[in-house]
Amino acid sequence: MSRSLRKLKPDGTPYFRREIVESEIQALAGISAAELEHHAGLWSSSEHGLISPEALLYFVRNAAPGAYREKLTEKLLGRVARRVRPVTNSGGDSVSLTSMNIREAVIDHFVDLLLSDRTEYDERLDYYEVNFNAAIAADRRDANVRHWKHENQNDNLETEYG
Repeated sequence: MSRSLRKLKPDGTPYFRREIVESEIQALAGISAAELEHHAGLWSSSEHGLISPEALLYFVRNAAPGAYREKLTEKLLGRVARRVRPVTNSGGDSVSLTSMNIREAVIDHFVDLLLSDRTEYDERLDYYEVNFNAAIAADRRDANVRHWKHENQNDNLETEYG
């Protein structure tokens, strides 16, 4: 049985992982660390053995400190980076500073949560175990609002005083 999530919904009921994720965790618990690490490195949904980000986060949160946990964490951070919009324009020839700031903000926020969880259980990560992609998308929306608002304020200042 996997470790239960502790975060509670506003109505007082606990968060819980989808059944498919719970089943995946149970199946993965029986494979070797090397095999889990290999599967964690897969990222294309067409590849056999792809681990869901929710299950990968479960193993990152519950692995003993050391090189194995760090390797799994690296693979998980790669998943976060893939969920955030690229920083180059559609032609690939220029970089948007605001897009780069948004990307860094999302990744930094997730890293902060992981580090906090390593010190003491951080229930804010529970939602990522429930729906990783939606949690990252929400982080991306929050960072978008914050950084584009700042960018637009700077544009207004340049127009008024430029």
